[in-house]
Amino acid sequence: MDKAKTAATDFGAGFSDKNVSYFVGTDAAQTCPQMFLSGDRNLASQGQSIKPGLFILTTNNASISWTKAIHHFAGHVALADGSEQGYKSKRLAEAVRNQGVATNRLAIP
Repeated sequence: MDKAKTAATDFGAGFSDKNVSYFVGTDAAQTCPQMFLSGDRNLASQGQSIKPGLFILTTNNASISWTKAIHHFAGHVALADGSEQGYKSKRLAEAVRNQGVATNRLAIP
Protein backbone atom coordinates (compact mmCIF):
# COMPACT_ATOMS: atom_id res chain seq x y z
CA MET A 1 0.00 0.00 0.00
CA ASP A 2 1.27 3.43 -0.95
CA LYS A 3 0.59 5.58 2.11
CA ALA A 4 1.85 8.73 0.35
CA LYS A 5 -1.01 8.63 -2.19
CA THR A 6 -4.77 9.05 -1.81
CA ALA A 7 -7.10 6.40 -3.22
CA ALA A 8 -9.30 7.81 -5.98
CA THR A 9 -13.03 7.18 -5.92
CA ASP A 10 -13.30 7.63 -9.71
CA PHE A 11 -11.39 8.91 -12.73
CA GLY A 12 -13.30 12.20 -12.88
CA ALA A 13 -12.24 15.81 -12.47
CA GLY A 14 -10.53 15.24 -9.10
CA PHE A 15 -8.22 12.51 -10.39
CA SER A 16 -4.51 13.50 -10.55
CA ASP A 17 -0.98 12.27 -9.90
CA LYS A 18 -1.84 12.43 -6.18
CA ASN A 19 -3.82 9.23 -6.83
CA VAL A 20 -1.24 7.34 -8.90
CA SER A 21 1.38 5.02 -7.40
CA TYR A 22 2.96 3.81 -10.64
CA PHE A 23 5.41 5.26 -13.12
CA VAL A 24 4.68 5.03 -16.85
CA GLY A 25 7.35 4.12 -19.38
CA THR A 26 6.65 6.66 -22.10
CA ASP A 27 8.87 4.94 -24.69
CA ALA A 28 7.69 1.33 -24.18
CA ALA A 29 6.97 -0.49 -27.43
CA GLN A 30 6.04 -4.03 -28.43
CA THR A 31 9.14 -4.15 -30.62
CA CYS A 32 11.23 -4.04 -27.41
CA PRO A 33 9.37 -6.49 -25.16
CA GLN A 34 11.67 -6.02 -22.14
CA MET A 35 11.10 -2.25 -21.89
CA PHE A 36 9.39 -0.95 -18.78
CA LEU A 37 5.75 -0.11 -19.47
CA SER A 38 4.87 0.76 -15.85
CA GLY A 39 5.93 -0.02 -12.31
CA ASP A 40 5.98 0.99 -8.68
CA ARG A 41 7.02 4.60 -8.20
CA ASN A 42 9.44 3.94 -5.32
CA LEU A 43 12.57 4.15 -7.47
CA ALA A 44 15.95 5.49 -6.42
CA SER A 45 19.07 6.48 -8.32
CA GLN A 46 22.41 6.64 -6.53
CA GLY A 47 20.57 6.03 -3.24
CA GLN A 48 18.24 9.04 -3.63
CA SER A 49 14.49 8.80 -4.31
CA ILE A 50 13.63 9.82 -7.85
CA LYS A 51 11.52 12.96 -7.78
CA PRO A 52 8.21 13.31 -9.65
CA GLY A 53 8.60 14.24 -13.30
CA LEU A 54 10.30 12.70 -16.31
CA PHE A 55 13.28 10.47 -15.49
CA ILE A 56 15.65 9.27 -18.22
CA LEU A 57 16.52 5.66 -17.42
CA THR A 58 19.64 4.47 -19.24
CA THR A 59 20.83 0.90 -19.60
CA ASN A 60 24.15 1.76 -17.96
CA ASN A 61 22.41 3.06 -14.80
CA ALA A 62 23.70 0.42 -12.38
CA SER A 63 22.69 2.62 -9.45
CA ILE A 64 18.92 2.17 -10.01
CA SER A 65 17.18 0.56 -7.05
CA TRP A 66 14.00 0.53 -5.02
CA THR A 67 13.45 2.59 -1.89
CA LYS A 68 12.12 1.21 1.38
CA ALA A 69 8.70 2.76 0.66
CA ILE A 70 5.81 0.61 -0.58
CA HIS A 71 7.47 -2.87 -0.84
CA HIS A 72 10.59 -2.54 1.36
CA PHE A 73 13.42 -2.38 -1.24
CA ALA A 74 11.43 -4.33 -3.86
CA GLY A 75 8.84 -3.53 -6.51
CA HIS A 76 6.87 -4.60 -9.54
CA VAL A 77 7.32 -3.71 -13.20
CA ALA A 78 5.00 -4.35 -16.15
CA LEU A 79 6.99 -5.01 -19.31
CA ALA A 80 6.03 -4.09 -22.88
CA ASP A 81 5.41 -7.79 -23.62
CA GLY A 82 2.49 -7.71 -21.16
CA SER A 83 4.21 -9.63 -18.38
CA GLU A 84 4.67 -8.47 -14.79
CA GLN A 85 7.91 -8.97 -12.88
CA GLY A 86 8.69 -8.55 -9.21
CA TYR A 87 12.27 -7.44 -8.56
CA LYS A 88 14.52 -6.70 -5.65
CA SER A 89 17.03 -3.92 -6.32
CA LYS A 90 19.83 -6.09 -7.75
CA ARG A 91 17.51 -7.75 -10.28
CA LEU A 92 15.98 -4.36 -11.13
CA ALA A 93 19.39 -3.06 -12.24
CA GLU A 94 19.87 -6.20 -14.37
CA ALA A 95 16.44 -5.72 -15.98
CA VAL A 96 17.31 -2.11 -16.82
CA ARG A 97 20.44 -3.29 -18.65
CA ASN A 98 18.38 -5.86 -20.59
CA GLN A 99 15.64 -3.55 -21.94
CA GLY A 100 17.04 -3.67 -25.47
CA VAL A 101 17.28 0.13 -25.85
CA ALA A 102 19.74 2.73 -24.56
CA THR A 103 17.13 4.88 -22.82
CA ASN A 104 13.58 4.64 -21.55
CA ARG A 105 11.80 7.75 -20.23
CA LEU A 106 9.74 7.16 -17.09
CA ALA A 107 6.97 9.55 -16.00
CA ILE A 108 7.09 9.48 -12.19
CA PRO A 109 3.96 10.69 -10.34
